[in-house]
Amino acid sequence: LPSGDNMRALAELSASMDIPTTHSKFAIIATTDEAFGLSRMYETYRHLEGKSTKQVRVFRSLTEAHAYLGVA
Repeated sequence: LPSGDNMRALAELSASMDIPTTHSKFAIIATTDEAFGLSRMYETYRHLEGKSTKQVRVFRSLTEAHAYLGVA
């Protein structure tokens, strides 16, 4: 499993690739407890990263993710 430090590094790297003038949403669907925990860690680190312009959220189902993204 990835470590907390690895998830922080991934969030930092991802945020560094965001387009500064574009804000968007990103949904992660995690169906297992392990995936959900790691994804929530990533979500938190992305939120704390100053360069991040993506709003990241983690969901357990595709239906919830679609509702968040506003797609059918």
